[in-house]
Amino acid sequence: MGEGTGIPAAIGTIIMGSGKITEKGVLPPEACVNPMDLLELAKTKVQAVAAKGFPIAIEHIDKDGKSQKVDLFS
Repeated sequence: MGEGTGIPAAIGTIIMGSGKITEKGVLPPEACVNPMDLLELAKTKVQAVAAKGFPIAIEHIDKDGKSQKVDLFS
């Protein structure tokens, strides 16, 4: 459950506490969170405590169903 609920909530809290979320009210994440802020924070903070490395996998699947992993930090 940590990967699905606890870690995203903690990252969102850290981003909000750093002042990067300024919108008020009830909003979906895509309306107020810069995805790269979230990914950078996950890379530096979560990876440090996760034994398996970076906890987020990004994958592109083309129209033919071919899957390719995406590395945003290379």
